[in-house]
Amino acid sequence: MEMKEIDRFMPSEPTADEAEQSAYLTAQMLERLMTMTYAVGEARELRSSQWAALRFFAGAGPRERTVKAFAEYNSTSTASASQTVSTLVRRGLLNSAASRHDGRSKEVVVTEAGRRFLKRDPLRLLARTLGSLAPRDKGGFDTMIAAAARLLEQAAMEAETDPARHGDGLARMTEGAGFGAPGD
Repeated sequence: MEMKEIDRFMPSEPTADEAEQSAYLTAQMLERLMTMTYAVGEARELRSSQWAALRFFAGAGPRERTVKAFAEYNSTSTASASQTVSTLVRRGLLNSAASRHDGRSKEVVVTEAGRRFLKRDPLRLLARTLGSLAPRDKGGFDTMIAAAARLLEQAAMEAETDPARHGDGLARMTEGAGFGAPGD
């Protein structure tokens, strides 16, 4: 459903239920946008986590080029991050060798083939698409996404410090803010 169609159904002063449904619909559209981004052309050659790994290692400083640092950045387990890195090493897009800074870990670097691959990064297409939007169509999108990312990061950190409360952090932060799945 296009935003124009959504706007047509939204009253000027939405109720809490309508605001919650609108937020949920926005979340679904974001998920669909990312799915479409990774489904275009050569983007299908890698999974989104593999693209994220290439981007991470291309921009990371020498001390951060580890599987553990990537796992933390990508909010995943070290085992999952290790599997992603191993796949990219086998494909010749990353290289892994003993770290010069810490003999206990391996430093992961992007190969020349990986750098060429990054030139076809699907986020470039998405960035061009977002950049081409008229100011009136952008609204407060950048601000909204940044605020949502901060809330999610804060909830994730809270869940790490108290695993028994996993998921509670975001629920408490967004209570009364119109977030959550419709019907929750």
